[in-house]
Amino acid sequence: MFRQESYTVTVNEGRLIDPIVQVEAFDHDRSPKFSEICKYEIIGGDKLSSPFEIDANGNIKNTRPLSFKESHNYILEVVAYDCGMKRSPPALVNIKVNKVCQLGWKGMNNFKLAVVISYMYEIAYLWSHFSG
Repeated sequence: MFRQESYTVTVNEGRLIDPIVQVEAFDHDRSPKFSEICKYEIIGGDKLSSPFEIDANGNIKNTRPLSFKESHNYILEVVAYDCGMKRSPPALVNIKVNKVCQLGWKGMNNFKLAVVISYMYEIAYLWSHFSG
């Protein structure tokens, strides 16, 4: 059983984060032989298209930088297994992706080209008037 039925986190795009979130489950039957959680698994949600992994401690990380353009959020369905491989009911993990603003001028390359061309015309004009 998970300590929470759902987890929601927000991360900035463009970074690898380890861990993004840690889910935590506990064993209800508490039998001495199988009283620990031995494995976590992403079983559903955006599993097939998502860049996430979960380790044996319940830490979820992204395997590639996230992109706000690609997806604003990911919803994962996660289960835990006790050491007897009894599976827990699932928990949902909602990972929201923040767009990170880039500093700078949009279309700056076109602006730079226009400035260079303008300088070239000015140099040509000056050359034609003062070189002769």
